[in-house]
Amino acid sequence: MFFSSHAFQKDDPDDCPIELSKVQSVKAVAKKRRDRSLPRAFEIFTDNKTYVFKAKDEKNAEEWLQCINVAVAQAKERESREVTTYL
Repeated sequence: MFFSSHAFQKDDPDDCPIELSKVQSVKAVAKKRRDRSLPRAFEIFTDNKTYVFKAKDEKNAEEWLQCINVAVAQAKERESREVTTYL
C-alpha cells in the first residue's frame, strides 16, 4: 500500500481518482531528486497533474510501477477498442 501521496497542484488531490487512460507515464523519482522523505518514490504523470507516491520499500515501488504500467496499457487499449467499436 501507499504510505503517502501528494498532488503538486492547487486542487485537493482527493477530489477525483486518477483516470488510467489519461496517464502519460509512470516512473521512479530520479535518485538525484530524492530526499529523505521520498527514498522510494515514484511519479504518475497525466496531462495536467503530477502525482508522487511513496512505497514502503524499493521492491514494493518496483511492483507498483509494473502494475500501474500494465493497468494503464490495458485501460488505453480498452478505450481505443470502445472508440473504434462505437464510431
